[in-house]
Amino acid sequence: MTPTTRTREMKRSSVGQRNRYLPLLAVLALIAGILPAALLHLSPGRWPVIPRLVPVAREARWKCNTAVRVASQEDTAIPPASIDDGIPPELYRTIPAGLPDMDPVVLPRALQDTALFHEVLDGGVVSEENTYAKDLWASGALLVAVRRPGCWMSREQAKALSAAFAEALPEQAAPGRPRLIAIVRNSIADEEGNNQVEEFRKFFDGEVFVDPYLSIYKALGDRQYTDGVFHRQAAIWQLQRMVGSWKVKVPGNFVGGPDIALKFGGCMVVDSTGALRYAHQEGIGPIDYGAVRRELIQLRVQSVSTSSDPSP
Repeated sequence: MTPTTRTREMKRSSVGQRNRYLPLLAVLALIAGILPAALLHLSPGRWPVIPRLVPVAREARWKCNTAVRVASQEDTAIPPASIDDGIPPELYRTIPAGLPDMDPVVLPRALQDTALFHEVLDGGVVSEENTYAKDLWASGALLVAVRRPGCWMSREQAKALSAAFAEALPEQAAPGRPRLIAIVRNSIADEEGNNQVEEFRKFFDGEVFVDPYLSIYKALGDRQYTDGVFHRQAAIWQLQRMVGSWKVKVPGNFVGGPDIALKFGGCMVVDSTGALRYAHQEGIGPIDYGAVRRELIQLRVQSVSTSSDPSP
C-alpha cells in the first residue's frame, strides 16, 4: 500500500468514526429541545417544578448557569404582557428564562405610495397590470407580508389574522370597509403542479399580491430568519404560532428556496393615507390581535364618518 493510499484510508476511517456519532448527537439535541416542554405538558398539575419561561430581571440573570432554568411555581408569578396574543398565560413558563433579549432592530415604516405590486389571479396567475400601494388602502387595509406561502407558520399566521379581520369587520359588503391583503414574493408551484398561492388561499380570506421589489419586507425592517432567532422575543413569536397550529391543524411544505424562506415578513394596519396604525415584525414577540381588531374598527368608523361628512 502506497503512502498516498494509506493516508486516504486513514481519512476515510476517521470520517466514518465521526459519522457514527451523528445519530447520537441528533438524539441528544432533540431530547434537550423537547424535555422542558414535556415536563410542563405531560402532567402540569403533578410536577413540583416547571421550566421557567417568564422574563428574568437583568440583575438576576447572572444567577442562571444553564440555558434552561427550572423554577418552582412560586417563582413564576411574573405575568406576561397585557395583550391579546392568544397564548394561555401558563404556556409562557415553557420559554427558557436564560434566553437573552433581542438587540434593537430597524423599526417598521410606512410604505411608499408608489411601491409596485401585481395581483395574483385565480390559478396563481400573476397579473401584468401595475398596482401601486396607494391603490390598496383607499379605506385602509390590513397588509400581511407572507414569508413563504407554503410555510405552516406563515399559513397559521395568515389564518389567525383573517379571523381577527372577520371579527372586527363581519359585514363584507359594508361601505368603507378596509381591505385584507396578503403580500407574497412570488407565485410558484410544487413538483406536482400545485400553485402555492392557491394552497395558501385555503387559510387566507383576502386578496393576494406579489411584491417584486420586496417593498413591504423592507418597510418591516428587511430582516432575515437568522436575525435574533435565539432570543426571547423570537421564542414568544414561535410559541404563538405553535399555539395557533394546535387549535387548527395547518399543513405546510418546504417549497421555495432558502432566500425566500429566510426573509421575515409581518403585518401592518394602514389608514387611507398609508400611515401605520399598527405593525408587527415577524419574529419579534407575538401579534396583538386585540390591537389589530381595534385599529380596523376605528378605520371603518372614520371611513363612514368621512363619507357622510357634507363639507367639501
